[in-house]
Amino acid sequence: QFCLGRWRLHTGGGGDLLLLNETGTPLECAGEFENDEVVRVPIPLSKGPSLFAFDLNSHEDTLDLLEETRVFCDDHDSIRCWMNGPPYDFWSQYIGIYELLI
Repeated sequence: QFCLGRWRLHTGGGGDLLLLNETGTPLECAGEFENDEVVRVPIPLSKGPSLFAFDLNSHEDTLDLLEETRVFCDDHDSIRCWMNGPPYDFWSQYIGIYELLI
């Protein structure tokens, strides 16, 4: 949860993540807020224009999602597209991390 919060802070607060509170810390100007809302973990829903993922309850669940879905877009030889959203943008850095560190 801490890492996702820091990631949102540095990327402008996007990602279509479900949050525990509606707004972040209020700023001086009325109606403006920090991007420091608490992200709901485990992630109950991650979505894009045509992809939804439910019950990403563990690190392994999220990595399985990445590996099972990338073949349809990222790894396809004739399609020029990429998957994005918090599981792809954030967790991709952890693919192979155990093997690298052990």
